[in-house]
Amino acid sequence: VFLTIWFSVILAIFNMIPLWPLDGFKVVQGIVTTKAAQTLSKTQLYGPVILLGVVFMDLVLDLAILSTILGPPINLLIRFCIG
Repeated sequence: VFLTIWFSVILAIFNMIPLWPLDGFKVVQGIVTTKAAQTLSKTQLYGPVILLGVVFMDLVLDLAILSTILGPPINLLIRFCIG
């Protein structure tokens, strides 16, 4: 049960990264003004490249980019879900 909750929380937080193929992009577009959303939509082409680049650099160069940014919200949600 713990592993299922842990994996679900990690996927949920990762999915909220505000880059185009992920849902966080749509959330940010819904929050910002119409003009900012139009400007943001122009970056859709580069979203997958940026995401793959960050994940690749994080794995190959061991920079801990994702764990530094996503670690605290993941730990908070896991503590909230499990107790």
